[in-house]
Amino acid sequence: MTHLAGIHIKDSLESYADDVLMRTLLMQSQMDNTANALLVTKSMVQSKVTTTDDESEHELDHFAAKAETVISHARSAKVVLGKAARALQELRTRSLSLTTDTITIFERCEKDASDLALYSRRLGQDVYELLHEESRTEPCHVHEVQTAMFKTAASVFSTAESDSFATIGSKLRALTDALADLSSLTSDLDRTAEFERSPAPWVLRAKELQASKVVSIDTEEELRRLRDEAFERATTLRLRDQALDEAAVKIELLESRTREAAKKSDRIAELERGVQDGRTREAQLSSALEKHLQGLKDLETDRDRWRRIANERKGAEDNISGDAQDDASSRGGVSARELIALENEVKCLQACVRYLREERQRGSLSDEVLNSRPADASSKPRNKLAKPPIWLSAPITPSTKPPESALEPHKILAQLTNVAAAPKLIVLPPLTQPEERLSWKPARCTPQWQLYREEERTKAWAEAWDLGRLMDSEIPTSWQGMPVGIAS
Repeated sequence: MTHLAGIHIKDSLESYADDVLMRTLLMQSQMDNTANALLVTKSMVQSKVTTTDDESEHELDHFAAKAETVISHARSAKVVLGKAARALQELRTRSLSLTTDTITIFERCEKDASDLALYSRRLGQDVYELLHEESRTEPCHVHEVQTAMFKTAASVFSTAESDSFATIGSKLRALTDALADLSSLTSDLDRTAEFERSPAPWVLRAKELQASKVVSIDTEEELRRLRDEAFERATTLRLRDQALDEAAVKIELLESRTREAAKKSDRIAELERGVQDGRTREAQLSSALEKHLQGLKDLETDRDRWRRIANERKGAEDNISGDAQDDASSRGGVSARELIALENEVKCLQACVRYLREERQRGSLSDEVLNSRPADASSKPRNKLAKPPIWLSAPITPSTKPPESALEPHKILAQLTNVAAAPKLIVLPPLTQPEERLSWKPARCTPQWQLYREEERTKAWAEAWDLGRLMDSEIPTSWQGMPVGIAS
């Protein structure tokens, strides 16, 4: 550091300007420390020292007042030094400096400021040791603090004090007057001189290195070529990055399209399966339709054949009575299945008749057969081995009149036709006034009664249909059809 200071810090106006500015800032810091140290000392004495009588309390108040006065003087000196420091900084920025013959006032003020700062530190330290002594049990008094202050002033200033802060107060006043002169000196342009500001050492070193650097033409060409090559490579890398980004976008687009194509292929496969199932179903329905059509053709053939037979019989049976002709014509319109069913019923009836005949021959006739005997034989005693009536042994001969069972389907069909062709509607009465609506009316005139009546008749007709006894004689003559709704 000494070597560097010897090289770079020289005896010049610029160095002198820096020196006096540094001294001013140092004195300002010392005055600030002095004021703070005295303030702490005063607070410590006021908090630790006890007063036993009025005299000691008066001495403590006198000590606080003197300390406050010294602190205000120190702060005033600090303010004056701050003003002088700002003036010196302004001169330095304008490349101006005080003349070198003003160094004596700065040195004298600096010595006084350093002595005051040293006294304030020593005073605070001695008072602290006095007030915080560990072996002390008795309270501390003001005169003991004053004695410690006198000893501190004698050790620092080599003077004997008779009152608190007497020496430091006089020195602060003298320093404040000297600082006022110093502040006026910094504002006097007649005591200043201009200097040339030298560049910083590192700037000089950089210029020296730049001047000593010799670059040949070949080297410059090589550097230019390398720069161009680096720029081209950077451009190529940017283009490659851009191509990679575009490729990544294309890959994502292709992946999304691939997923969509996979979904579409799955949907197409599902639709193809549905089409195949539909075709299979169509083939099945086509075969079933062909079977039904073939059955329909067979039924039409049977119908034509039986119609032809009926026509032939109609021509051959012109002498038959009107009832027989009607029955024959009705039988001619019946299908082959119905004829087969009727033949089976006839066979069953014939078997029943044979069974009853055999039972009668064995002597186990019913009461109905026994009651059919002549009236003149009722008075004779009954004989289990009596000869059966002649009508039981008579052979069964086919009747020219068609059986009643053959006419029953036609009657049922006529009833169903009447039900569908002649419905009986319930007519609602027109809207009337509220007074007429609440007046008395017969129950038979209300639509509700008619509806319930038709429901009862419908249930009766359904029960007759379930029992197989739906004949003209079993249905009321006043009712010829089913109700199909309510007419408004």
